[in-house]
Amino acid sequence: MGVPEEIGTRKQCYGKKRLELSIVTNVWTSIKKEITDFLEMPISYAVFAVALVVFVFQKQMPDVKFNGFISRPIQKMIFQFTEFFYQETHFFIICLVLIGIAAILLFLDKTVIYTYLPKPSEMTNGTTISWSYVKAVTQLFHVLLKFITIYWVWYFILHIGLNNSGGLYNSSVFIPLLIINIGELIFNVFAAIFKMSNNTQYDLIPFKDLDNFTCLSSYESEEKRICIFKPKYINKVTYVLAVESADNDYYTVVDTSNEFIAIQAHFDNLKTRHNVKYYRSKGV
Repeated sequence: MGVPEEIGTRKQCYGKKRLELSIVTNVWTSIKKEITDFLEMPISYAVFAVALVVFVFQKQMPDVKFNGFISRPIQKMIFQFTEFFYQETHFFIICLVLIGIAAILLFLDKTVIYTYLPKPSEMTNGTTISWSYVKAVTQLFHVLLKFITIYWVWYFILHIGLNNSGGLYNSSVFIPLLIINIGELIFNVFAAIFKMSNNTQYDLIPFKDLDNFTCLSSYESEEKRICIFKPKYINKVTYVLAVESADNDYYTVVDTSNEFIAIQAHFDNLKTRHNVKYYRSKGV
C-alpha cells in the first residue's frame, strides 16, 4: 500500500513543479513583451542597462544580490559553462571557425557544387522553399554578431546577478566586449527615443521599382495592364492590385490586402467587367 501512495505523491509533486514552471514561463513572457513594447528596445539590453548600473555602483549597493535563490553547485556550473565560451582562446576559436565556414561557403560559389542543391519548390500555402548559400553565410554572421552582443550581454547579466563580477575579468576580451555592448546599448536608447515605425502604404508603384515586386497575375484592357503584385523583400505578406497609368511610367494601387483571396476576387471582378482572358506571370 505504501508504494502506490509514494508514486502518487511523486506525481503530485511533479505536476506541481510543472505548473510552477509554466506560471514562471508565462509571467516572464508577459514581462518581456511589456518591457519590449514600453521601452521599444530588446529585453536583453534593457536588463543589461540595470546590470551595468549594479556593476558600476556595486560598492555602494553591496546588498543587491540574487544568488541566494540558486545553490552554490549550480552557480559554479553556470560560471564554468559560460566562462568556457568567453575565455579568450575559446572566444577567438569560435569567431574564427564561424568566419572560416562562411569564407568556405563563399569560395564554393566559384565551383559547381551549388548546382546540386535542391531546386526551389512551391508549397500549397503560398510559400516557396529554396536553398541558398547566401542564406547560410548570412546566418553564420548573425550567429557571430549575437555571440559578441546578445549572448555576451546575458553572460554579463548572469555574472552580475549571481554576484560574480570578479569572474568577468578572467578573460582579456571582457573590456572590448563591454565597450562594444555599451555602444550598442546607447544606440538602442537613441533608436527607442527617435525611431518611428509605420506600416508601408502603397499608393503608386513607379516602373523603376518593379524589380522589388513579383507579378502573380495580370491582364491587359484598353491598353492598360492590371496586375496583382507581391513585394519581394517584406516579411509581412501583402498583395497589391494595381493599374498601369496612361503614360506608362507607374502603376496606381487600387487595393491592398494580406489575404490573396480578397485581392484575387477584386482582380476577377475587374477581369469579368473588362471581359478579357487573363494570364499568370512569374515576373514583371
